[in-house]
Parts: sequence; structure tokens; C-alpha cells
Amino acid sequence: MTLSLDRRSFLVATALTATLPRGAAAQSTRDTLTFIEGSDFDTLDPAISRTRSAEILLTLMFQRLVRWKDTALSGIEGDLAESWTTSADGLSWTFRLKPGQKFHDGTAVDAEAVKFTFDRLRDQRFGSPNRSLFTVIADIKVEAPLVVTFSTAAPMAGMLEVLSESSASISSPATIQRFARNYGRNPVGSGPYRLEEWTPGERCVLAGATPEARFRRIVYRPVPEAELLPLLQSQALN
Repeated sequence: MTLSLDRRSFLVATALTATLPRGAAAQSTRDTLTFIEGSDFDTLDPAISRTRSAEILLTLMFQRLVRWKDTALSGIEGDLAESWTTSADGLSWTFRLKPGQKFHDGTAVDAEAVKFTFDRLRDQRFGSPNRSLFTVIADIKVEAPLVVTFSTAAPMAGMLEVLSESSASISSPATIQRFARNYGRNPVGSGPYRLEEWTPGERCVLAGATPEARFRRIVYRPVPEAELLPLLQSQALN
């Protein structure tokens, strides 16, 4: 199983110092952080995206059930999940969500949203290129408003690592239903940043959405390598 793409994205997103630990508050919110990548992307739907540049932004816009706790990848901690348990046979994983969490559209982050996200991701008709990561999941059951159970076809030691992937980001069902196939241009998560503006080929702007955001805005600019040095030189002169 190869999970390296999302881990690199996690490291870059963390290196941008764009977020604080959950529950912490910024002493002062800085204005704008601009970062440059050599490639662009065509979707910000976590279920479809496979580019590193998009995954960096998805890490900032969305939350997952669990996440890597630090850049050393020393372990997994809860993100949307408050706690979780595994059955003795290793075939069931039950997650209890933190209460009171909201998507950026104001709807609740609950067990139904988790099930909706993964049912969509696993649906062959939807055709997610990331679907193969989640084929071990046989069933998802909502036990209570904030409790969801994943049943797997076989014990899976790396289940938490899979659920920390950016493709496992929990999306707003209401917004997906509203925009359908255009959701990739109108993504809504519950992370520290939300999409403010996106002009393909030019720039993508995220705005701070929670107290964990260290910047009011993050600006992503796709710049080919051949144009990068002249751009940096002009910025230095200015």
C-alpha cells in the first residue's frame, strides 16, 4: 500500500505553518501567505483529486476522521473523531465524532456525513480514482448521530493510515447534492480554511475559517519552473 503522496502533502501543508493544533488560538492572525507550485490542478474534490498541489490545499480545507499528529509521522490522532475502538476480530472500527462540529456551509458534521462521504467514494458508478484504497471496507453503519462503524472484509492493520488520506476527507453532503459533478469547483469541508476564489491556471485563494487558521488568506499560484526564477527575482527587486 502506497500512501506517500498524501504524507508529502501533509508535510508541506504543515511546513507552511498554516494551522495551529486543534483547540489552540492564534496570538495574532497574519494577513496573506503566498506559495508557488510548478503544477496546477483541475479539481478540489477530495474523492477525485490525485495531484500533490491540490492535496496540499485539501489538507487545509478539510478534516478527516483521523490525522497524523506531527511532521515526523510519529502516530495518528483524532481529527473529526473524538475516539475509536476496534473489535476483537479486527473487522469493525467504531468512531465517535466530536460534538458541535460544522461544515463551512453551516451544516452538521455527523455520522451521516461520514457515511455519505465514503459511500460516494466507494461507489463504482462515481468512478473515483482513489476507490481502490477503500475496497476493504464492506459496510458503513450509522449507530448514532455521532457514532459510525466501518466493517471490513478482512482485518486491516493500516486502517487508520488509510483514513488519514486526503481522499478520505469528509465533505458536506448538502453541498455535494447542490453542485453534483461541479462539486470539485465548489468544495466545502470543515478545516481551518475555506475556498474563497479560484481562477484555474492563475491562482487559488483560501480564507481563514476557524480560529486555528494562522493566516487570513493563503494564495496558491501555479508557476512553471522556467518562469519561477524570473518571478522570484522580480519579487526581490520590488
